[in-house]
Amino acid sequence: MAEGKTTEPGAETTVAAKAVRPRIAIPIPKSDDPAYTDRALPQYEAAIEQAGGEPVRIPLDETLDRVRKLVERCAAVLLPGSGADIDP
Repeated sequence: MAEGKTTEPGAETTVAAKAVRPRIAIPIPKSDDPAYTDRALPQYEAAIEQAGGEPVRIPLDETLDRVRKLVERCAAVLLPGSGADIDP
């Protein structure tokens, strides 16, 4: 049997094809302009999906314990910008 192949008759699926997509946490941006979140968040999610990941929205109005549990199940965190950004 070739490495990475299944043993099922007729199956030619590689292990890589069954790989789980990395989950990427995105804190939901807070803004005085709700239209900003509606406009920006889908673009971040689309970029993650195009890169092969699975976006996971992280609501920041949840308890710290709940946010921690959500983030712990993710491979990375994408920190989106917002209107609250300050100039360094």
